[in-house]
Amino acid sequence: MSNLPYEMIRHIISYHDNPDIRRWFGIYGRIDKEKFSILKTITRTANPDFHHAHQGYLYQQYILPNLYDLTGRGSNKLKHDYLEMKICDYNNKVYYNFGIYRLKPDTIKNYYWQCLQYSFILEH
Repeated sequence: MSNLPYEMIRHIISYHDNPDIRRWFGIYGRIDKEKFSILKTITRTANPDFHHAHQGYLYQQYILPNLYDLTGRGSNKLKHDYLEMKICDYNNKVYYNFGIYRLKPDTIKNYYWQCLQYSFILEH
């Protein structure tokens, strides 16, 4: 099989039933958004808002479209939800910290920020 062109090998592996083997070769199929219409209600595309890079440290903030269609949210800062990403490389480990900040309705005129934090460490 080593004599075959790489494109042909990828094409053959794309028919394999095991997703781990396809993933190993970097072969991912597109998700049919028409077939899985529920995805339109839960996925949002983030737009970069702020970026800061320092030696061994990266901070990125993204603006997310509102999950809830809340009218009259007030100031411009309240018109969006946010995703914060912090990555640090230290002692052969990469530290990841993600924060999702979502403005949710509490009552008709009051809102509160729901904060979800995810952290994990990967070793080199």
